[in-house]
Amino acid sequence: MSFIEINGANIYYQLLDPPISTGTLLFIHGAGWDHEVWEAQLSNLPEGFSGLALDLPAHGQSQGIYCKSIADFAAFLAKFLEQMKLPRPLYLCGHSMGAAISLYTARHFPDYIDGILILGGGARMKVYPEMLSNLSRGIINPDFIQVAFAPMTDPEMVKQAVQKYLQVSPELIYHDLNSCDKFDLAEDLAEIKMPALIIAGKRDRLTPLKHSKQLHTIENSVLEIIEDSGHFMMVEKPEEVNRIIADFLSDK
Repeated sequence: MSFIEINGANIYYQLLDPPISTGTLLFIHGAGWDHEVWEAQLSNLPEGFSGLALDLPAHGQSQGIYCKSIADFAAFLAKFLEQMKLPRPLYLCGHSMGAAISLYTARHFPDYIDGILILGGGARMKVYPEMLSNLSRGIINPDFIQVAFAPMTDPEMVKQAVQKYLQVSPELIYHDLNSCDKFDLAEDLAEIKMPALIIAGKRDRLTPLKHSKQLHTIENSVLEIIEDSGHFMMVEKPEEVNRIIADFLSDK
């Protein structure tokens, strides 16, 4: 186990470091989740790259208070990067809320990173008002996670995801999804100049393909669409995601 103190709180991270590191992939999870969602990527990193997956404040094994906006998450991440001094080039790999954090960091803290990998993300990430209302009253609807997966996904995988989701505090999920709901970087995409890989699931019902296509307007971006995958492409189609990431980084 590895921890680092940020803003007086112990923050957990998992780091896999090769003997000779030519760069770093920093994985950022989505709303309500933790570093474990990146297990398949950490176990098959691109050659020469370190892999680091962290638990955001108040998530997983990390302490700290809830972040109330994507800007707050990005400010935390900047402090994390300042202290860790990870090998460059450094690419953020964010899923869903983690994608929003990565985009915001690329726009407002560009000197800290060298590129972004966006999975299941968008320049806007609106959430159903009824869901936010229910979460604010402590009600979790497991259907939210069930529909996040493609219909052909292994039912046991979906069941395990739902069980994990139901163990998370509704208050935490509320703050996470409320941060996503308020996020809007649509007018700033032209200001992102660094390399960007955008990975979309064709069956993603939470962040439909049109959002990834909008991100593809980023000047130096590549869009990859995975058939038969929903919102959680890194666990639904890990081998394909890993190949896409490795191919993208090999050209850099």
